[in-house]
Amino acid sequence: MPKYLVIVSTVSTWLEKAPKEQGVFHFPPNRKPRILKLSEGDICIVYLYDRKVFAGEFEVVEVKEITGKEFHRKYANKAVEVAKAPFPKPDDKVRIIIYRGMKTYLQPIAVGDVKNIESIGPLGYTRVLKWEKYSWIYEQIKATLQAQQEIHESLKKCLMEIGEALGFYAKKEEWSPDKLYRFDVVWYGYQGAPRPLKVFEIENRSNIDLALARLNHAYDVWGSELYLIITEEKDLERARKLINPYLKGAFHRLRDKIEIILPQQISEITKTIQKYKQVFKKLTKR
Repeated sequence: MPKYLVIVSTVSTWLEKAPKEQGVFHFPPNRKPRILKLSEGDICIVYLYDRKVFAGEFEVVEVKEITGKEFHRKYANKAVEVAKAPFPKPDDKVRIIIYRGMKTYLQPIAVGDVKNIESIGPLGYTRVLKWEKYSWIYEQIKATLQAQQEIHESLKKCLMEIGEALGFYAKKEEWSPDKLYRFDVVWYGYQGAPRPLKVFEIENRSNIDLALARLNHAYDVWGSELYLIITEEKDLERARKLINPYLKGAFHRLRDKIEIILPQQISEITKTIQKYKQVFKKLTKR
């Protein structure tokens, strides 16, 4: 059992580039976060302060305080430099966590979704917490991830069923041709078609920017129709307001190209298809 639960703070860029199997999390040079008491097996949760979400976790292998010279000689190739945590100069001191088993959460957890998280103080700083007292944070995050995964898989299954009932060739977890993004569900006009006609992404409200990046890429490489399902929204107008700032900014070109669908709409369509499955089968026969 871990002795400590650590919340480390960084930005999305770090998580995107960080090595998965084994890597190094370094702190800003000459800072002294209270990590030297950590030992192998302790758990670190990655908090992204640019998005205010918990987005991943890793396991501690070893912690050290070293010189910048040693850092560059042994560890820089396994670390990721970001603006607020630059690599140290040769004479600097730097504290590092050597880690293994980096896991990026499928759906990042918004800070507000972890009850009583404010009791540990402001986030954005390294928090070293005794496991026996604060393991409830980790347990809440894992339970939320499990629930999200179940919803995600259920919606993918429904989209597959709807697509097949409407005469499309439906696939899930389909990669873009350049292997840059993997899409939740796509519908082809027929098996073996060169490109999907429709692309679906399922995301929660804290991951809208990543969903739009995926859909933007799908439009670039395939020119497909784009659909976004926001799992936590039950009101269509609220869902539109949620993504509107993104569509006025970096993803403005998608403004008239994305259709938002709510989970309950997917559920209702699926029930209708299941009720009239044979009718749909006859109507879509070519």
